[in-house]
Amino acid sequence: MANDHDSLFFVVRKGEVWACWLDAKSPIKLGAADVVMPAMRELLSEQDSSATNQTDATIPAGPQAEAERPIIERSAERHDVSIIGRLRTAKGASTVTIHDLSKDGCQIYDELGLHSQGDRVTIRIGSIGPIGATVMWSKNRRLGVRFEHALHAYVVDHIRSSMDIRS
Repeated sequence: MANDHDSLFFVVRKGEVWACWLDAKSPIKLGAADVVMPAMRELLSEQDSSATNQTDATIPAGPQAEAERPIIERSAERHDVSIIGRLRTAKGASTVTIHDLSKDGCQIYDELGLHSQGDRVTIRIGSIGPIGATVMWSKNRRLGVRFEHALHAYVVDHIRSSMDIRS
């Protein structure tokens, strides 16, 4: 890794935000999500307004994610979630965070960022999967994927109610 910032990511578990690193450095508890997340979003917003060449925001959700996401016509209701998952491709496997879930696909934050439009992948969303999918877009370590087969509404509800790490 080039530096500690390259391997840094954030996880919310049981209402607490943790700073974690891919290189096995011990995680650090930052505090309650309802306090830490607004502060992080404000910091990122201030950095964006003061820096002309801001290239990488390592928080995997919020206003930054919305601004980076390509505009795509949606056919199904999207659900704001934060779920730890596993992404597998011909390039290898990685732990990812699942966001913006619908019956047809989801947005994935992947720290490695090695995937391109058109890649075939399998995803494990919590304990559900593997689910076959295709990468529809890729930008700034985020992927939009479309599932090969739509998830049943009951499966989406189960994922939302029992696997979201923010609850």
